[in-house]
Amino acid sequence: MHRKTVIDFRALEERYTFTQPIKELKTRDLAEVADLLAQVESYQEQGYYVVGYVSYEAAPAFEEKLAVHKAPLLAEYLLYFTVHDRVETSPIPLTYEEVDLPYDWQEETSAENYEKASAQIHHHLRQGDTYQVNYTVQLKQDLSANPFAIYNHMVVEQEAGYNAYVEHDEMAVISMSPELFLSKTTGN
Repeated sequence: MHRKTVIDFRALEERYTFTQPIKELKTRDLAEVADLLAQVESYQEQGYYVVGYVSYEAAPAFEEKLAVHKAPLLAEYLLYFTVHDRVETSPIPLTYEEVDLPYDWQEETSAENYEKASAQIHHHLRQGDTYQVNYTVQLKQDLSANPFAIYNHMVVEQEAGYNAYVEHDEMAVISMSPELFLSKTTGN
């Protein structure tokens, strides 16, 4: 069940908050990803606000050769979007409530697997198969703090240009980025 989606655009100094969707589009099934993305586009063309994400693990829905984890991370959706007929706007916060941030994160990637992956990356770089790799490891932490308070703390402290918070079911997804990856304008 959707709780809230917030998108902050630093250049516009605006926060967009989405609650009470008229529809949720979500799947854990790779075979449903393309159809649901078509529905996302259809709702956009009808003038609705559509917000959400597509996980990296959905990549084979677009190109079968792409290798990803066989099981979704943290039982997450491959695709999760909500459809809204309205949005609330407000200024991006300049302050935040104090929040106890955890510092004892546990790595989900063993040292052995990290070394193995690092060696593979170096091999592919030397072979010219790729020129850049964004390698990440998964960290785990049980949080007692409010995830939205953590998000607001990060928005203020990190000053990233494009930020998103999606809370649904029993989880919250937080994204901070200095760059905009996708943009859609009328007619394009």
